[in-house]
Amino acid sequence: MPEPLGSRRPSETLPLAGSGSKTGNTSFLGAVTTMLKFCIGTGVLAVPHAFSTGGVLPCALALLALLAWNDWAGRRLIQARDLLDADALRRFNEGGGESPLA
Repeated sequence: MPEPLGSRRPSETLPLAGSGSKTGNTSFLGAVTTMLKFCIGTGVLAVPHAFSTGGVLPCALALLALLAWNDWAGRRLIQARDLLDADALRRFNEGGGESPLA
């Protein structure tokens, strides 16, 4: 007979499948890349359903609006970077978690 739900104590939890003794060794950039691919892939898979639900013309116009907004935001970020002085730009390009505004 299976155990009722919630009958295990926290100290008796089972390990995740495949976890074993391995530890993760991915970098921050690798984790960000994986999340970015996940988000983009999910969005791409949702487009056909959105087009069938909303109609071709409204969805095409919405995609064009998103394209224009994304382009505008990217240009604004580049303009903001260009406003940094030489020292702040050097710190920005070096990375390491330091804000160029600090």
